[in-house]
Amino acid sequence: IGDVRGAQAALERSLAIQRTDASEDIGSVLNNLGDLYREQNDHRTALRYYDEALENYRRTDNPIEVAHTLETIGVMALD
Repeated sequence: IGDVRGAQAALERSLAIQRTDASEDIGSVLNNLGDLYREQNDHRTALRYYDEALENYRRTDNPIEVAHTLETIGVMALD
């Protein structure tokens, strides 16, 4: 449902801005991009974003989001 390409473009713009600003908490954008690619059955790209989100969540000491992302990766493995 909705404009997948528009969502992807908005998330990519957000990620670019946050990278430029050296934002420490970009995990949610990375995770959302992973979700978007997972829904399109592009698991390789999804995993790349999930892995980067995991790195961010670990670096910023966010164990709940680490667990959430690991769960999502596990569910994706079952897809």
